[in-house]
Amino acid sequence: MPQYYVENSHPAIISAEAFDLVQRELAQRKGHYTTNVSPFSSRIVCGDCGNFYGSKVWHSTDQYRRVIWQCNSKFKNDRKCTTPHFTEEQLKQMFVGAFNEMFAGKAAVLQAYDAVLASFSDNTALDDEAANLEGECNVVLELMRKCVEENASAVLDQMEYTQRYEGLVKRYEAAKKRLAGINARILTRKAKYEQIRGFIKALRKRDAALKEFDETLFGVAVDHIIVRSASEATFIWNNGMETQWKRK
Repeated sequence: MPQYYVENSHPAIISAEAFDLVQRELAQRKGHYTTNVSPFSSRIVCGDCGNFYGSKVWHSTDQYRRVIWQCNSKFKNDRKCTTPHFTEEQLKQMFVGAFNEMFAGKAAVLQAYDAVLASFSDNTALDDEAANLEGECNVVLELMRKCVEENASAVLDQMEYTQRYEGLVKRYEAAKKRLAGINARILTRKAKYEQIRGFIKALRKRDAALKEFDETLFGVAVDHIIVRSASEATFIWNNGMETQWKRK
C-alpha cells in the first residue's frame, strides 16, 4: 500500500526548540554516568583530565554522612588528578561569586548580544549542504533499486553486479554519514541559539546581584565549569563568555 510521511500535521507535544535542547543535552551526557538529580550533573569538568565530576557519598551509614563532588576519573589513571573535591554548598557559592562578577558587566554583555546570537542563527550554508546530501542519498537509492531490478530481469555477470551494487552502497553510506554530521552541527547551533536567548532573557530580568544560589538561573546561565584548584575555576556561560573565578 502507498505510504506517506506528513510533517507538522498536528500540534507538537513539546516545541521544536525544547526538543533540540534535549537532544543536545543527551548527546553531551552520552558516555558519562549521571543520576540527573542535581543541577551540577555533567556541568563540572576536571581541569586535569577533562572528565566530568560526579557526586559521591561519604560516611553513608553514620552521622558524618555528606555528599561531595569529585572527578569521576580521579583514581582511574596512573597519575591521580590533583583537582579537589567540593561540597554542593561550595559549588553554589562559587556560582554566586562568578555570576555577580559577570553581572557587574551586564551592560557590555547585553550590548554584544546581537552579534553573538547572529553567529548561531544563520544556518543557510549548512541547510544547503544538507539538502544536496539528501538529494545525493535519494539519487543513489534509486540507482540501487534499478540495479536490483536489472539483475532480477536479465542475466548479468554476478561478480560485476555485486561490485556495482556494493559501490552504490558505499556511496550511499558515505553521503548518509556526511548528512548525519551536518544535521548534528545544525542541531548544535540551533540548541546553542536557544541557550543564548535563555541566558540573555534571564540576565535582562535581573536588576540586582545574587545573594544566594538560584538553581533555575544556574541552569540557563552556565554551560560548564572547569575546575582548576580549590580556589580557581573557569565558568563558561551559555553565551560563550568566560569568567575566571578565584576564591577571595
